[in-house]
Order: sequence, then structure tokens, then C-alpha cells
Amino acid sequence: MMANRGARSAEGAPRGTERHVPVLLAQMLHAIAARDGQSYIDATFGAGGYSKAILTAAPGSRVLAIDRDPTALASGRWLAEQYRGRLQVSEGRFGDLDRVAAAAGFAPADGVVLDVGVSSMQLDDPERGFSFQGDGPLDMRMSLRGPTAADVVNAADEGRLADILFHLGEEKSARAIARAIVARRHQRPIARTSELAHLVACVRQGDASSSSPSIRSRTGWSSTSSGSERRRSRTPPVICRPRPNRGHGPVSSSLTIGR
Repeated sequence: MMANRGARSAEGAPRGTERHVPVLLAQMLHAIAARDGQSYIDATFGAGGYSKAILTAAPGSRVLAIDRDPTALASGRWLAEQYRGRLQVSEGRFGDLDRVAAAAGFAPADGVVLDVGVSSMQLDDPERGFSFQGDGPLDMRMSLRGPTAADVVNAADEGRLADILFHLGEEKSARAIARAIVARRHQRPIARTSELAHLVACVRQGDASSSSPSIRSRTGWSSTSSGSERRRSRTPPVICRPRPNRGHGPVSSSLTIGR
């Protein structure tokens, strides 16, 4: 979690590093029982809370910090300077832990810690596009490389969009939302989180405006254990009325594109 946000602390730490409050810190330290002379891996570095706690608890230990977020890596490089060779920062995913650890000389390690999930460092920054609570570019890239969420939303076919929403987002209205997305992008590309949130809210709740058609899509699903058989009710193509452009304000939605 993040206690507060700020550009830099008085000591010059990158944003988030000094104000970060890691969860279950005491429990992690108890479980890992860090000791001098041992090597540990923080596979989800983030703002460095776990790494810093381990290095402080065992002054003779060393830690390999792994992350794929450029912001986190910048924090790691700053923190590594404070610990003079005891903290090594590597870009990568925790799914590639064995390869990254071997390349860094940390295999085998004496302990590995992970805090899996999107962090508030990403959710609290509208420019990263992970949250629909505030308006920002429809990005959602953890590493800031490769296709953005906007690229997928505006290029994937209806079936692919529905699969993403249903399987990764557990969205029951996946097909209705996918149809609405395809219809809307024929008018203009969907580029902002607020645009997508508004569209989803419109599909799920219906547009109350009398100047545009109401959307009440009902989608029924049945599947085998493998998820290969599906059934949906017939609903006509829909186009939700574009929201007037009154600046980029926060819009709430329960849609989750992925985890």
C-alpha cells in the first residue's frame, strides 16, 4: 500500500520508495528469518519495502530485486546505492525467477519473497491506465513496452474481446460489452480509461437518457468444465451514446480487463 504520494522525499528517494508501507512485513521477516551471509530474492520489488527490511534485519545479507516496472527499477537503483553492493536490481518477471536468479548469481537462494498483484504505485497513477477511478490513457502496460490496452480494445475482434473480458476479467456481460466496444470504435478509437468505463457502465446499467436508445443486453452462458461450450441470448448490436466532452473527470466501473 502507499501511505502518501510525492515526487521525492527530503532524502531524494524516488516517489513511493520512502512512503511505501509494505503489507505483512513483520510476518514476512518472521517467515524468512534473514541471517548474515545469506542471499535472498525479492521477486516483486515494487517500492522496495521487503528488500529494505531484509537488508536491515540482516546487515550481512544480500538481496536480488526483480521487477518489470521502469518506475520500480528506478527506485531499486536509488536504493542499491544506499546499500553499497548488497542490493542487486534486475529487470524481469517473477515467472522467470529461475532464469533471472541464475543470470544474477543468486541460484540457489536462501529465501524468496513475493507480494503478487498490481501495486498502488500503479493504481494511484492515472497515467498508467490501470484504474478506472481516474481518467488517463488506456495503457495498462506493466513494463511500458509492447501493445497498450487501447491497442487491444481497438484492434481485437469481437470474439477475442469477449474472451478477454470473460476469462481474464470474469465479466458476465463480456459479449454485450465486446459488441458495444466494436460498435463504438467504428465512430472513433477508444483511447481513455474514462471512455471505456463509461461504455461499460452504459452496457451494464442502461443509458437513462431519452435522447439515445437504452442498452439492456442479457447474456447467458453455459460451459463445460473446459469452458468450450457457450450459449448466449440474441441481442441486437448496440451503440452507447458518447458522453459529452466536459474534461476528464473520474468515472467508476466494475469492469476488470485482467489481473
